[in-house]
Amino acid sequence: MLLKCTDGRWTGRDGLPAPTIPLLVVSTLTILQQWLNKKPLETIIKQKGQEWPDVDALNEAIPQSEWEIGIDGKPRAPWQAQRVVYLMEEKTAERFTYVNGTTGANIAVSDLKSRVADMRFMTGDDTVLPVVELASAPMKTRFGLKQRPEFKIVSWRSISGASRLEPLPTPKLFRDAIAF
Repeated sequence: MLLKCTDGRWTGRDGLPAPTIPLLVVSTLTILQQWLNKKPLETIIKQKGQEWPDVDALNEAIPQSEWEIGIDGKPRAPWQAQRVVYLMEEKTAERFTYVNGTTGANIAVSDLKSRVADMRFMTGDDTVLPVVELASAPMKTRFGLKQRPEFKIVSWRSISGASRLEPLPTPKLFRDAIAF
């Protein structure tokens, strides 16, 4: 199920309720997506050791007259960096995916990744994964104080064989017609 967080409220695809129980964070990704008609047209997945494309150059190659209008009423660049978090409910193995390119999402995912790196450093265990609750945190914006997503770590799991865990297949996921 795809998850979204709007104004600090988590929901699932089509407005279904988001899980309220803690979820295991399986992995995170950073991707670039080109958007057209409010749908992802092309996706580039950041791979270790691979040079990341110049987002500004990709956007400059597309005339601004072809850019869509953003929620602020201004042209929005078609290439956007997106943060992805793959989560799993531990008892049923139901999978959840959070994808977003907002500043709030970037803060939430960057903070999560930093805390995982810190815990792995402190324990010496490269298989430790966080168990999180879907929460929100305040964030100052130019529009005032807003709520952003937060992955509140409630515990940790050391997973033997964690390198064998695989995220959802990305090609299908990112060609989905669901616009957030």
